[in-house]
Amino acid sequence: PLTITGMIGAKIASAVILAIVQCIAWLTLLHLNGIDIQNKAWILVLALVVAGISSTAAAITAAFLQDRERSQFIFSLLLLAGVSLSTMLDISPITTMSRLAVGDIYTNGLNVMIFVAAFIALYVFLVRFSRRLLH
Repeated sequence: PLTITGMIGAKIASAVILAIVQCIAWLTLLHLNGIDIQNKAWILVLALVVAGISSTAAAITAAFLQDRERSQFIFSLLLLAGVSLSTMLDISPITTMSRLAVGDIYTNGLNVMIFVAAFIALYVFLVRFSRRLLH
């Protein structure tokens, strides 16, 4: 039988896989149009991590509120606030991805690791929180 942790992990994995496929498609289309993209591996890692952070945050919101409508509304507000705050603090994944793509010498894998650490922390919190809440 599927555990709650397994079910949540599978939903997050499906979102991450879809994000990677979309990112590969975009990189391929940009390449076919003659646009040179630097740091493709780091861009793929960042796309994976951003999808993981978004889906994990959504799962945390859903586990906490346990109501689909309120969860969607609160998650949307939190996502907008998070994107706005990260853009103002200049640690936005969009900015990082853009800088990686153009080959900015001050942006590298260490910048991506900040988001990896955030994803790991959120996922650990989700696993511990969902076990306590749903059992």
